[in-house]
Amino acid sequence: MTNATEDVSIENSTSANGVLNEHEAIHQQPPTATSTPKSSFIRKFINRIDSSDKTLIRVLAICSSRDKLFGFMRPWMKLLEISGHGGIWLIIVPSLFFMAGADKVLKEKLINFQLALLLDILINATIKGIFRRERPEMNVDDQDTILVDKYSLPSGHAARAMLILFFVYSNFQIGSMYFELLRIWVIFVLASRIFMGRHYPSDIVVGMVIGVLESLLFRYHVVWISFQSLMNAINS
Repeated sequence: MTNATEDVSIENSTSANGVLNEHEAIHQQPPTATSTPKSSFIRKFINRIDSSDKTLIRVLAICSSRDKLFGFMRPWMKLLEISGHGGIWLIIVPSLFFMAGADKVLKEKLINFQLALLLDILINATIKGIFRRERPEMNVDDQDTILVDKYSLPSGHAARAMLILFFVYSNFQIGSMYFELLRIWVIFVLASRIFMGRHYPSDIVVGMVIGVLESLLFRYHVVWISFQSLMNAINS
């Protein structure tokens, strides 16, 4: 009789310990990650933009290939693409510098113009490397497929075009007619990136904002190198 009672007590104790261990295990499990309303809203917002981008680019990429509605304009779109390429402008500005003669004020502006273009390339490459957004599926024969430039966000051409427009407006007196031509060129470059299927619309918008912000850094001399300081640094 005593043995039976002891067996029952042992079983009850074992059962109680098992329940207790399960209870402890449940409470010891790490809490599951739950998305906050704010992060959920941001995610939905980004997904909505991405969905809208993909819908719009299918309609707007009218020159993405020769069999498209305006495929015959593709060679002209490529010329616009080349005209806004960073490598072209990194050659144009130094050429203007050597043509400036003894005009130190003009040379100082051109030095900072070149610096702005280099900074633009660095900023866009960094952002592309962070987001790594793939380019639209209809993007073909794109020459900008090396390193981070194969990514879509932001549009480097859009950022560069806006930077050039606002930098020229702030620093160079080129006359109203030439400035209007420059503005038309900027509009055509921005449009060509979408028409060729190189970028989504939001890539263009983000690129434009970046270009304007970059130009403001130089307009208010947050970033600026004086010609004399540069000469002193070279001669020291």
